[in-house]
Amino acid sequence: MTDSFSKALEQQAEVLDTRTGELFHPEDADHEDLVEILLALRDAEKRYRDWRTQVEDELVRRFGDRRAAQPVGGFEVNVRRGWSRQWDVEDVESLAADLVSHGAVSLTDITNLIVTEKKVSGTVAAKLLNRLSGPDLAAFSEAFAWVEKGRPKVEVTASVEIEGPKRG
Repeated sequence: MTDSFSKALEQQAEVLDTRTGELFHPEDADHEDLVEILLALRDAEKRYRDWRTQVEDELVRRFGDRRAAQPVGGFEVNVRRGWSRQWDVEDVESLAADLVSHGAVSLTDITNLIVTEKKVSGTVAAKLLNRLSGPDLAAFSEAFAWVEKGRPKVEVTASVEIEGPKRG
Protein backbone atom coordinates (compact mmCIF):
# COMPACT_ATOMS: atom_id res chain seq x y z
CA MET A 1 0.00 0.00 0.00
CA THR A 2 1.28 3.49 -0.78
CA ASP A 3 1.84 5.94 2.06
CA SER A 4 -0.83 8.34 0.80
CA PHE A 5 -3.38 5.52 0.49
CA SER A 6 -2.69 4.19 4.00
CA LYS A 7 -2.88 7.76 5.41
CA ALA A 8 -6.21 8.27 3.65
CA LEU A 9 -7.51 5.06 5.25
CA GLU A 10 -6.47 6.31 8.70
CA GLN A 11 -8.34 9.61 8.18
CA GLN A 12 -11.61 8.11 6.94
CA ALA A 13 -14.63 10.12 7.85
CA GLU A 14 -18.27 9.27 7.49
CA VAL A 15 -19.54 8.68 3.96
CA LEU A 16 -23.01 9.35 2.59
CA ASP A 17 -24.94 6.30 1.44
CA THR A 18 -26.80 7.89 -1.48
CA ARG A 19 -29.30 5.02 -1.44
CA THR A 20 -30.57 5.85 2.05
CA GLY A 21 -29.28 9.37 2.75
CA GLU A 22 -27.56 8.09 5.91
CA LEU A 23 -23.93 8.62 6.93
CA PHE A 24 -21.81 5.57 7.71
CA HIS A 25 -18.19 4.54 8.30
CA PRO A 26 -16.94 2.42 5.36
CA GLU A 27 -14.91 0.17 7.67
CA ASP A 28 -18.14 -0.84 9.42
CA ALA A 29 -19.97 -1.96 6.25
CA ASP A 30 -19.85 -5.47 4.82
CA HIS A 31 -18.44 -6.16 1.34
CA GLU A 32 -21.80 -6.48 -0.42
CA ASP A 33 -23.06 -3.16 0.97
CA LEU A 34 -19.78 -1.45 0.03
CA VAL A 35 -20.10 -2.66 -3.57
CA GLU A 36 -23.72 -1.47 -3.80
CA ILE A 37 -22.81 1.88 -2.21
CA LEU A 38 -19.85 2.29 -4.58
CA LEU A 39 -22.10 1.73 -7.61
CA ALA A 40 -24.71 4.16 -6.26
CA LEU A 41 -22.01 6.79 -5.58
CA ARG A 42 -20.61 6.39 -9.10
CA ASP A 43 -24.09 6.88 -10.52
CA ALA A 44 -24.69 9.96 -8.36
CA GLU A 45 -21.26 11.33 -9.24
CA LYS A 46 -22.02 10.98 -12.95
CA ARG A 47 -25.35 12.76 -12.52
CA TYR A 48 -23.73 15.61 -10.56
CA ARG A 49 -20.93 15.87 -13.16
CA ASP A 50 -23.50 16.01 -15.99
CA TRP A 51 -25.54 18.66 -14.14
CA ARG A 52 -22.43 20.73 -13.38
CA THR A 53 -21.38 20.55 -17.04
CA GLN A 54 -24.82 21.75 -18.17
CA VAL A 55 -24.68 24.71 -15.78
CA GLU A 56 -21.08 25.57 -16.76
CA ASP A 57 -22.00 25.38 -20.48
CA GLU A 58 -24.88 27.80 -19.91
CA LEU A 59 -22.63 30.22 -18.01
CA VAL A 60 -20.07 30.06 -20.86
CA ARG A 61 -22.87 30.73 -23.38
CA ARG A 62 -24.10 33.73 -21.37
CA PHE A 63 -20.55 35.02 -20.88
CA GLY A 64 -20.06 35.21 -24.65
CA ASP A 65 -16.80 36.65 -25.96
CA ARG A 66 -16.16 38.87 -22.94
CA ARG A 67 -12.58 38.84 -21.77
CA ALA A 68 -13.01 40.43 -18.32
CA ALA A 69 -14.67 38.97 -15.25
CA GLN A 70 -18.37 39.81 -14.88
CA PRO A 71 -20.16 40.56 -11.61
CA VAL A 72 -23.04 38.18 -10.87
CA GLY A 73 -24.78 38.79 -7.56
CA GLY A 74 -22.06 38.73 -4.92
CA PHE A 75 -19.66 36.83 -7.20
CA GLU A 76 -17.31 37.57 -10.04
CA VAL A 77 -17.52 35.13 -12.93
CA ASN A 78 -14.70 34.65 -15.37
CA VAL A 79 -14.47 32.07 -18.13
CA ARG A 80 -10.97 30.76 -18.73
CA ARG A 81 -11.06 29.21 -22.14
CA GLY A 82 -7.62 27.68 -21.94
CA TRP A 83 -6.41 29.03 -25.27
CA SER A 84 -2.95 28.05 -26.39
CA ARG A 85 -1.07 28.53 -29.61
CA GLN A 86 -0.89 25.57 -31.95
CA TRP A 87 2.00 26.10 -34.31
CA ASP A 88 2.29 24.62 -37.79
CA VAL A 89 5.77 23.03 -37.84
CA GLU A 90 6.28 23.31 -41.61
CA ASP A 91 5.17 26.96 -41.70
CA VAL A 92 7.39 27.91 -38.75
CA GLU A 93 10.35 26.05 -40.26
CA SER A 94 9.92 27.77 -43.63
CA LEU A 95 9.30 31.23 -42.13
CA ALA A 96 12.28 30.89 -39.76
CA ALA A 97 14.54 30.07 -42.74
CA ASP A 98 13.20 33.13 -44.58
CA LEU A 99 13.78 35.34 -41.53
CA VAL A 100 17.40 34.16 -41.30
CA SER A 101 17.98 34.53 -45.06
CA HIS A 102 16.93 38.18 -45.11
CA GLY A 103 18.73 39.01 -41.84
CA ALA A 104 15.72 39.63 -39.58
CA VAL A 105 17.06 37.08 -37.07
CA SER A 106 20.24 35.04 -36.67
CA LEU A 107 20.66 31.27 -36.58
CA THR A 108 21.21 31.59 -32.83
CA ASP A 109 17.74 33.13 -32.48
CA ILE A 110 16.06 30.06 -33.96
CA THR A 111 18.19 27.44 -32.20
CA ASN A 112 15.82 24.92 -30.55
CA LEU A 113 12.80 26.58 -32.21
CA ILE A 114 11.69 23.15 -33.46
CA VAL A 115 12.47 20.26 -31.13
CA THR A 116 12.06 16.52 -31.38
CA GLU A 117 11.15 14.73 -28.18
CA LYS A 118 12.68 11.30 -27.60
CA LYS A 119 10.14 8.84 -26.26
CA VAL A 120 10.00 5.06 -26.04
CA SER A 121 7.04 3.48 -27.79
CA GLY A 122 5.67 1.27 -25.03
CA THR A 123 3.82 -0.92 -27.54
CA VAL A 124 6.91 -1.63 -29.67
CA ALA A 125 9.11 -2.11 -26.58
CA ALA A 126 6.61 -4.60 -25.06
CA LYS A 127 6.48 -6.59 -28.31
CA LEU A 128 10.27 -6.70 -28.39
CA LEU A 129 10.39 -7.72 -24.73
CA ASN A 130 7.98 -10.58 -25.42
CA ARG A 131 10.25 -11.92 -28.20
CA LEU A 132 13.42 -12.01 -26.11
CA SER A 133 14.70 -14.73 -23.82
CA GLY A 134 17.66 -15.50 -21.58
CA PRO A 135 20.27 -12.80 -20.94
CA ASP A 136 18.78 -10.49 -23.60
CA LEU A 137 15.40 -10.59 -21.85
CA ALA A 138 17.04 -9.98 -18.47
CA ALA A 139 19.02 -6.99 -19.81
CA PHE A 140 16.06 -5.45 -21.65
CA SER A 141 13.83 -5.95 -18.59
CA GLU A 142 16.17 -3.65 -16.65
CA ALA A 143 15.21 -0.74 -18.95
CA PHE A 144 11.72 -0.26 -17.48
CA ALA A 145 10.03 -0.09 -14.11
CA TRP A 146 6.42 -0.60 -13.13
CA VAL A 147 5.02 2.65 -11.78
CA GLU A 148 1.66 3.21 -10.15
CA LYS A 149 -0.49 5.78 -11.90
CA GLY A 150 -2.84 7.59 -9.52
CA ARG A 151 -4.95 5.88 -6.93
CA PRO A 152 -5.96 2.23 -7.27
CA LYS A 153 -9.27 1.91 -9.13
CA VAL A 154 -11.98 -0.55 -8.09
CA GLU A 155 -13.77 -2.25 -10.96
CA VAL A 156 -17.19 -3.73 -10.29
CA THR A 157 -18.96 -5.92 -12.82
CA ALA A 158 -22.10 -7.95 -12.43
CA SER A 159 -21.38 -11.60 -11.77
CA VAL A 160 -23.25 -14.36 -13.51
CA GLU A 161 -24.39 -17.40 -11.64
CA ILE A 162 -23.73 -20.56 -13.61
CA GLU A 163 -25.95 -23.46 -12.79
CA GLY A 164 -24.28 -26.81 -12.71
CA PRO A 165 -25.68 -29.86 -14.46
CA LYS A 166 -28.97 -31.03 -13.01
CA ARG A 167 -28.72 -34.29 -11.23
CA GLY A 168 -31.58 -36.64 -11.48
